[in-house]
Amino acid sequence: MAGPLISGALVDRLGRKGTVALNMGFMTGSCLLLTATRDVMLLSVGRFMSGVSWGISFSSIPLYIAEISEDSVRGVLNTALIISVATGSLFMYAVGPFVSYAVLHYILVGLCIFFFFLFPLLPNSPYALVMNNQTVRARDTLSWLRENRSPSYVENELQAIQMAKCRETQKSQGMTTLGLEHRRQSTQTAHGEEGLKVDWMWKQNPLHRE
Repeated sequence: MAGPLISGALVDRLGRKGTVALNMGFMTGSCLLLTATRDVMLLSVGRFMSGVSWGISFSSIPLYIAEISEDSVRGVLNTALIISVATGSLFMYAVGPFVSYAVLHYILVGLCIFFFFLFPLLPNSPYALVMNNQTVRARDTLSWLRENRSPSYVENELQAIQMAKCRETQKSQGMTTLGLEHRRQSTQTAHGEEGLKVDWMWKQNPLHRE
C-alpha cells in the first residue's frame, strides 16, 4: 500500500526514469539486507522494503512504458511487464529448492546490478521532460524513440504532449481558483452569520429595547 503513494510523490519530482532507478536501488538494498542478516527484525525490514519496492514498480514502470511507447506497442510492452514478473516467480520456485537461501538472494542482487549496467541506455520520458520545460531534450528523445518516423510525426507528437501539459496546468489552476473562491465564500458566510448573531444578542439585551 505504501509503494503507490511513494511512487505518486516521486514521479513528478525525480521523473519516471529517476523513480525507476531509485526503486531498483531500494530493491537492491532489500536483497542485500535479506542476504546479510539473520535477525528477525532486520529480516522484517528487508521484507517491508521489498514490498514497498514492488508497489513502486507496479506504479511507475507502467507509467514510464506508456510515456515512451507508441499506441501500437504500448499494450504489448505492458503485457511483457506482467510476463516478466510471472517468469521471475517461476524462476524462484524452480531454482529455490535447489540452492541455499543466501545464494538465491545473491542471484537477485546480481540481477539488480545487471539492471544498473543497462540503466544509462534507457531514455527519459518525453512527457516528464516537457513538464520540466526541457522541450529540446524531449524532441531529441522522441526522435530517438521514433527513429523510423518522419520529423513531422515527431513534431506532432511533441505538440500533443505540450497540449496535454497545458490542459493539466489549466486544470490545476482551475482547482486552485475554485478552492480559493470556496474559502472566500465560506469566510463571508461565517462573518455574516456572526454579524446576525451579534445583532440578535444586541436586540435581546433589555437595555437596548425601547
